[in-house]
Amino acid sequence: MERGCRAAVSSCHHMCGYDVGRMVTKGQFMTRFEIWFLTLLMVSLWALMPATQLWDWDEAHYARTGIEMFEAGNLILPQFNGELYGHKPPLGFWLMGLATQIFGETEFGARFFSAPAFAVSAILTARTGAALFGQRVGEMAMVIFSTAFLSVYLGAAAMLDAYLVAGCALSVWAMVKIVLAKRVPVFLWLAFTVGGLITLLVKGPVGPVLIGGMALGIWLFLPAEERPSWRGFWALVAGGVLAIAGFMLWFLPANASSGGDLAGEVVGVHMIGRALAPMEGHGGQGLLGFLLFLPIYIPVIPLGLIPWTTFLPGGIRHVFSGMTRVQRVILLAWFLPLFVAFSVVATKLPHYIFPVFPPLAIAIAAWLEQRQDKRGIVGAVVTALFYSLGALGMLWSAVQFSGDLSVAMLLIVALALGMMAVLSLRSRHIGQSVVPLALASLAVMQIFYWGGLREIEPMAKLSRTLGSTIQARVPQQAALYTGTYREPSLSFYSSRPVGNPIHLLHRDEIAGRLAEVPQGYAVFTTQERAFFETAFPERQVEVLALASARNFNQDGVLQEIFLLKWTSNEG
Repeated sequence: MERGCRAAVSSCHHMCGYDVGRMVTKGQFMTRFEIWFLTLLMVSLWALMPATQLWDWDEAHYARTGIEMFEAGNLILPQFNGELYGHKPPLGFWLMGLATQIFGETEFGARFFSAPAFAVSAILTARTGAALFGQRVGEMAMVIFSTAFLSVYLGAAAMLDAYLVAGCALSVWAMVKIVLAKRVPVFLWLAFTVGGLITLLVKGPVGPVLIGGMALGIWLFLPAEERPSWRGFWALVAGGVLAIAGFMLWFLPANASSGGDLAGEVVGVHMIGRALAPMEGHGGQGLLGFLLFLPIYIPVIPLGLIPWTTFLPGGIRHVFSGMTRVQRVILLAWFLPLFVAFSVVATKLPHYIFPVFPPLAIAIAAWLEQRQDKRGIVGAVVTALFYSLGALGMLWSAVQFSGDLSVAMLLIVALALGMMAVLSLRSRHIGQSVVPLALASLAVMQIFYWGGLREIEPMAKLSRTLGSTIQARVPQQAALYTGTYREPSLSFYSSRPVGNPIHLLHRDEIAGRLAEVPQGYAVFTTQERAFFETAFPERQVEVLALASARNFNQDGVLQEIFLLKWTSNEG
């Protein structure tokens, strides 16, 4: 198996005309192998983007916010469904809005820029790994980081994590080069500053706090002879201050135009509030809940790293027993502030921990480079179990919903996941030949998205069906209301004009607010429809669409949602 995999890697490199051991030449930032692999990676991510609806609430919020900023001609103030959206700064919204201007208001358009942003993170991971351990480790780290399960998911989603990690990776690469050179060249200082500015414009102070924690850790725990002077540290602090000044060029006028409401949302709610209490149920309530969720990222990391979880125990051991002090301090200073910060924050989501994946990928690659014969079984079993459970889930779906789903397609997905389970167990002996496992991981993700998720999602998501009917049958100038069905993806798929968004109603407002609306349209649940028809028996109600699904975002609750049109008898 090992000999065959090495032969496959050699063949891949030979086809590219590239020897994996060659160093990057002067004036060259990427090797031909890296160009080949990252091109394949981006094409693979772009191919995943139109396969599924906007599953996550954040995807729809972010994508629609970008669309509305461009439609309103106001790129300063983020807005969603016609109202202020102060959850995040605007860089991710700008990119999503720009892409939808080019590719249309589609899943592909909303997600497009995640792929190149992710490729930037991957190549900067390669360059950082190469600076610390050599070219071979850098390339393996790039492959490992970019093909992990959570990486591929975020690289093909309309989320902000790809942009955040790209900014962090730029600052980290510049910082590592500065530490190794023991001086602060202007170019690297500017790269460090720009990286910090990107993170600020994507997620506010999250990036600078994490980058600053790494810088402080390096300067505190490396002896003076192995790092630049403290003057170099304060130069980086000055770069951070300059990045904050650049951020303020957007924030101050945006906050002024919102009447101060933006600062209240960004700082009060989505910075301080998220840190002190779990928002939207993402974390445990009270002290006991906080303590129970405190170690949640310990299982999340190995699950997100699949299929490279096989090698994670070896990578962790190598950090403490097989590295120089400089290498160890840099990787630990990169990982620990991130891990500790996200662990103690009350609000927790799996993708929050994603910025620690680059140093973990480098640690794994450095361990694999040592050609050690002993491979850990624990990580391999965890990985195989993950794929096996996925295969069993596809088989269960094929049996449970055989009348509604394509059984043959789900069986193909189950077979692909089962093969990955076997490969994961065998991969303990692959050694440095990571490319075959990476290509297999990318291929299985394509099969899973296009075969598994595409088959299952109509039974778990409602908004695309409703949204397409709204676009076809509800005039843009007509009033459209919704009750308790508040999926942000409904705003995305219905594509309402900024000046006439979806009007939100509480159930006790239905009778009062609609009394003076003789004709209109509404997205109502079964109970809300019955309440409306009881309150207004004189009105004629027409069902334009009915969507039924076990709503993924409502804990799998079975929902029936109606698109209704009503007119008065006089009309």
